[in-house]
Parts: sequence; C-alpha cells; structure tokens
Amino acid sequence: MDYHLNNEIVPLERWGWGVVYRDGSELKQFGEDGMFHQFQEIVQEDAAMFTMYRTDDMTRRTDVEISSEDDVQIFHFYRNLVLDNDTRRVRVYVFGWKDRKTGACSYHFILPDDRIVCATSKDVDLTRYQI
Repeated sequence: MDYHLNNEIVPLERWGWGVVYRDGSELKQFGEDGMFHQFQEIVQEDAAMFTMYRTDDMTRRTDVEISSEDDVQIFHFYRNLVLDNDTRRVRVYVFGWKDRKTGACSYHFILPDDRIVCATSKDVDLTRYQI
C-alpha cells in the first residue's frame, strides 16, 4: 500500500508510531486509510498511550502509558548511522518522553534487529550494541 501526504507518496517505514487517545480513538503514522500522518498532528494533552509498532506485524509493538496526571512531552525521531567506513547505513527509531516540570527524560532506541535500548539521555553510543 502507498501512503500519501498531500500529493506525495511516503515510503512505509519498518516501525511506525501511534497514539491512543483517552476517548479510545487512535492516530497512526501510517493510517489504515493510506494517509501518512505527521508527528505534529498528535494532540499530546489528550494522549493516553504512545506506541511504536512494526508496520508488517502489529503484534510487535511497544507501548508507553501516559497518565492524565503526567505533564510529559512525547517525541519521536530517527537516528541515521553511517558505519563501516560509509559502506553501511542503518536507521534507528528513537522515541520517548520528557517531563515538562522536572526535565527527566526516557529515550528508547529501536535497533535494526528490533532490540530496544532504553536510556535517560539521547547521547548513547549505539555502536556498542553491534548494530
């Protein structure tokens, strides 16, 4: 299936993000209707759960619960690594949250082999994980 944003075709990623809102509705990066959704479309204050899911197998997912009392900002970005003297390139999916009051953060890195590394900083040497 092709995914569309305006008049552009967006290639399907191995992992996509999703949000479950407190009213039970959902928003997925790669919508079932073929629409590609941007992260900025998320209404963060209404989110109950942030999810990362394998786009080829929805049973492979990780969920981050967001309490209504939490004052967190969720985030998602990619880290593209150039390895082995520029002979290999890999994409790492990064997601997590930042507490707006305390500044505490939780980073989750999905490696190319689908392992997940969790850290409190984005400055993790991912090459230690033999990716």
